[in-house]
Amino acid sequence: MKECLVLFSGGKDSFLSTIYLIEQGYKVILVHFDNGQTIGINNVKIGYKRLLKKYGSEKVSYIGTKNISCFFRNFIIKTYNMYLEEINNKLII
Repeated sequence: MKECLVLFSGGKDSFLSTIYLIEQGYKVILVHFDNGQTIGINNVKIGYKRLLKKYGSEKVSYIGTKNISCFFRNFIIKTYNMYLEEINNKLII
């Protein structure tokens, strides 16, 4: 079985993308990046439980949450009032 890593926010897009991948024959491995918004973590837990119940542990797993709030806030503060074009020109990623 093919495997893929899904950046799982708990929102509709990542949830539906995960379902699509599972139904295409992938085993999905979910990871969540926490940017400091607690509601996201709750949605991830609920979404994972729903996926697990429907597809089972052989098709979906969750490797955890990585807290990126400091990185996220530092990035946002530096770029908050910039246009995307300015961000691309000033920041090297």
